[in-house]
Amino acid sequence: MSDILDIYKINHKTSVIGGNFVALIDEAGALHIDTQKAILRHFEDTDTVIDATIFIVNDITGISRAIKSRCKEIDFSWREDETKQLLEAVYTRMAINLDIEEVKCSKSVFNEYVSFYCVDGDIRKVISEIQGSISRDFELLV
Repeated sequence: MSDILDIYKINHKTSVIGGNFVALIDEAGALHIDTQKAILRHFEDTDTVIDATIFIVNDITGISRAIKSRCKEIDFSWREDETKQLLEAVYTRMAINLDIEEVKCSKSVFNEYVSFYCVDGDIRKVISEIQGSISRDFELLV
């Protein structure tokens, strides 16, 4: 909890150049209710340099109603007709990263990961599985 709250305590101490900040909190649905209440207090504080807080949430039921009432929900799912183009872009970017790390990954192996792990258009699971499936020989395991 203290790590999250430290984001909000930066206030005037770090804004010497007059900038404002965005707080980005991943897996926000797993935040303890006390942490959410503390964040809510900072939402209502007008003396903060944090202009916005972005919660990345897989399970919206973990977010309190009080916070939900102050948020705008944005769905980042892609449309069915975008799938091929988006997966091509993800593969191209991932191939660059894997190449830098000297990991061998063919497009067909990548597509196997996508077909098995890409549920409801969520590519994060594919990336997570690929990260955990690299052999000692720097090959992507199937």
